[in-house]
Amino acid sequence: MTSRVKRLQSEGFENSCEDGHECTVLVSKERLNQRLKRNPKARNRFVESHLEKSLAFQIRALRDQHNWTQSQLAEKIGIRHPNNVSARLENPNYGKHTLTTLKRIAAACDVGVVVWFVPFSRLADWSSGTPYLDPGLSPSFYEIPGFEDELREGKFEAKPKKKPIAVAARQSKSTPTQNSGQNTLKMGKT
Repeated sequence: MTSRVKRLQSEGFENSCEDGHECTVLVSKERLNQRLKRNPKARNRFVESHLEKSLAFQIRALRDQHNWTQSQLAEKIGIRHPNNVSARLENPNYGKHTLTTLKRIAAACDVGVVVWFVPFSRLADWSSGTPYLDPGLSPSFYEIPGFEDELREGKFEAKPKKKPIAVAARQSKSTPTQNSGQNTLKMGKT
């Protein structure tokens, strides 16, 4: 970690992007929290959508990383009718991935696969790109609070916004100057 990133973290900026990379968050945590608060049906739809899309896009990304065709992936995971089934695995509307198939894909691609139940607050952090501390397989891993419990604990209340490190780093390199009555930025050296 660079000294600049450490300094920004000590000043209260959150790290939402990798150093040197622009990041795009598709949904803000506040907006996601509002959606989750609507009702159990909205939460269920979010979980289903998140699972279907993330699995389909990861399967496609893994296949692309290995430069495999859909038929080659199907062959490697033991699918006998590759032309249709392998395409469905990459379709975010398919929604019928089995644990057996996911384990076969993981083995073929030499990666791990993790399936676990999590509190909605952690899913919201993960989906919105909000950093969080993962305690690993500690005793708390098996104590999963329901949505209503988390709501009572205030897990979905808006917190004061902090600037992402990537934005703060760019701002710390800039100094405002006056130019013909207009504010402009003059970039400094790091």
